[in-house]
Amino acid sequence: MSAAAGPGAAGGRVLPHEYPFGSTFEGPASPDYDYSIKYLDLSQNRSAGGSLAVFYARERILHRDGFLVRIGTF
Repeated sequence: MSAAAGPGAAGGRVLPHEYPFGSTFEGPASPDYDYSIKYLDLSQNRSAGGSLAVFYARERILHRDGFLVRIGTF
């Protein structure tokens, strides 16, 4: 996906960050699930994607494996 000017970008380069994650079965590519999008600047979006890839590798998450996302401080 290429960077584009999105809402609130003030001319900056932003990408949509989706939840559930675009790389999951429930993500925006599925016609059966709802999702939300927040526009992040390019570096934030790439950083989040990199962190997610590390999580998948470290936890050995495979195609259609279930996992829980906890939001907050622990």
